[in-house]
Amino acid sequence: MTPRRALLLLVVVAVLGATPWVLGHLDATRFHEAVASATTLLHETKALDTLPDTTFAARQRALAQTARETRKALQEFTRQTEAVQRAKATAFLDLAEVNLRLDAWQQSEDCLLLARSADLADERALDATQRARCELEIGALRLRNGRVDAAMQSAEAATELLTGPPTDDATCVVWARARRMTAECHLRRRDRELANATLQTAETELGKWPPHDGRRDHELAATLMLRATALAGADLTSATEQLLRRAVLAASAAHRVDPRNTEFALGLTASQRTLGHALLRLDKPAAAIELARSALNTDQELRLRHPNAPRTRLAHVLDRALLAEALGHAGGQESATARRLAAEARQDSEALVKRCPGDIDVLLARARTLRVQAFLASAAKDLTAARELHREHTMARHDITTRTGNHAAHFFALSQARVELGRCLLALGDLDAAAPALGGALLELRELPEDPAMERVRAAAALLSITVSIRRADLDGAFAELEKMTAAGDLTRAQLDSAPELAPLRRDPRFRRIRASSNGRK
Repeated sequence: MTPRRALLLLVVVAVLGATPWVLGHLDATRFHEAVASATTLLHETKALDTLPDTTFAARQRALAQTARETRKALQEFTRQTEAVQRAKATAFLDLAEVNLRLDAWQQSEDCLLLARSADLADERALDATQRARCELEIGALRLRNGRVDAAMQSAEAATELLTGPPTDDATCVVWARARRMTAECHLRRRDRELANATLQTAETELGKWPPHDGRRDHELAATLMLRATALAGADLTSATEQLLRRAVLAASAAHRVDPRNTEFALGLTASQRTLGHALLRLDKPAAAIELARSALNTDQELRLRHPNAPRTRLAHVLDRALLAEALGHAGGQESATARRLAAEARQDSEALVKRCPGDIDVLLARARTLRVQAFLASAAKDLTAARELHREHTMARHDITTRTGNHAAHFFALSQARVELGRCLLALGDLDAAAPALGGALLELRELPEDPAMERVRAAAALLSITVSIRRADLDGAFAELEKMTAAGDLTRAQLDSAPELAPLRRDPRFRRIRASSNGRK
């Protein structure tokens, strides 16, 4: 072999020997770049809140593409070392939050599962609190998609990871959220007693923890608000009102500790808004007006700091809708102001739907503004406008139930919307349109778990449906409906005896026969 050939062979062997090292070095470089990219993406998606609607969508698409490329680069690096697994777990947690902020829920859940896999490959990748937080984020996404059993598994896994009541601030927050998620799963399964017991335990433990930086009070307020729901369902009592008042006090305490904390400010407005709605249903509009105005003051402070942030704008929409509804209940000279506020809230909610088209909270806010506008139009005797608004509200509620699956509260809201639409159509004399709306609502309400609020709406749907037959002068049809409804338990005996809608039927012998054989609720 000539010296030249020997030298060439030596070069080839050296290149072949170095290639795996070079490629491995390049892979490692790409991996570290992907880890850094995940952190950068998180900062950039947080900055999305500062962008106006005109530039938001294009930037969101660009960040979503970068997030997909980053995830691919992280998955392709297969080296199994402690440092790599720890970096992977942290990066996937960042990417999960990125995707959540981009409304990419499935991708967010996938990233959380990948973070959990990295942690399982090396148990030192995440600490117990991080693992529990990861499980809770997975559970929240599952619950949002209506997968209650899977969400319950995540909540239970998070609770087991924390091994008992909290021992520091960070654990205290995660532990309280795990308890709330467990309770919310119980509520979705229609077990209010178990949900209430779970929340009572959380409330007791949170009460033992010193306030520190306001996080304890913030979590306590959220726990009390959910407990009010668990205690009363769709109905309200003085006990519910007291729980909500305590929630407002706790949220106010957190906000006083750190007035510039956005989470605390939003928690305060949420508690005030929830109590305001409860006071309206308890016929206390003046107190509801005061709360709504207080919440709007906090909203204004938030909007000065975060004018384009969707959650800030969402709170402002909901608080204006509450004030408009409260002013409408109060009546008098404020009616015009109420309609103006409701129209502004509706307009802003439509802009938010365009910005966050898949966000259930935004869709719910839009539905609420439509309901408030319909209520105000009916109160002003503008039945033609009310009819169109009720129709839009019903369609909005139907869209929400389609997206959220088996969610009793959303189905109840849809049934309520149908009943109000039927009532409006009946007032306009459109009997052919009123009948199917009321009949559909009644069928839906029979499938829902019984509570006092649901039973009132169910009885209203039944009585309005019979009124349609009476207005058609179809007494045979009215009695046939009444017989079916009493057999199904839609009406109580007291309602059979006292409801003014049934006055035209009471002198007929058929009414006495139906009442005598009724197995309706007493």
